[in-house]
Amino acid sequence: MLTYEQIKAIAAILGWTTLEIENAIAELNDGFMQPDVEFFDDDPETEGKDEEFPQPGFYHRLSAPGYLDCTEWSGPFTTEENAVADMIGTYAE
Repeated sequence: MLTYEQIKAIAAILGWTTLEIENAIAELNDGFMQPDVEFFDDDPETEGKDEEFPQPGFYHRLSAPGYLDCTEWSGPFTTEENAVADMIGTYAE
């Protein structure tokens, strides 16, 4: 769950109001595909292998709980707020 300070930071990144960010997050949370933001030390597609591609950081995707459906991981981002802002900018209406 995001704090209000994080929501304010995301709003500043996108140039939106905090209410617009809260509505976008609610929209994503209510959809079939759920938001997923995580920190990886390695690329999420190659985790556990010797490769460290591309860089450690925060990544985001949408995933259907209980199904194998998901979007590709996007990232890396230096902060969780940047990852969430990109996810909202990409997937929220």
